[in-house]
Amino acid sequence: MKKDVMMNEYGTLHESNGRYALRFVRSFHHNPEDVFLVITNPSSFAQWSPFATEEMDLRLGGRIAFDDGEGTTYEGSIIELEKPYVFCFREVDDLVNISLQEEDKGCRMIFTHTFNDDSWAVNTAVG
Repeated sequence: MKKDVMMNEYGTLHESNGRYALRFVRSFHHNPEDVFLVITNPSSFAQWSPFATEEMDLRLGGRIAFDDGEGTTYEGSIIELEKPYVFCFREVDDLVNISLQEEDKGCRMIFTHTFNDDSWAVNTAVG
């Protein structure tokens, strides 16, 4: 069963079969190519992700090395990649899907983070 759990200016939280999907929609005055470069560049990754990375193998099946800044490191994997429109990766049990669509003089980004633990929803929603 699918239902909307919460919606505000930060994002929309949906629940489906015990999993949660937090969805953000944002518009940028930059083309998809430029935005894609920023979201997939290891040096800028930590600006939008809570976990830093210095290593990313930007290809389908490629690995992403995550560091929580407190001594824990782990790997994620890129499960969908269509430059410059789709970047999707799995980190442990979470799934992050970013799609970019051309829009007027820029692009629209749809960012969806799917996870199991709803206690992280509020913290994730506020960035």
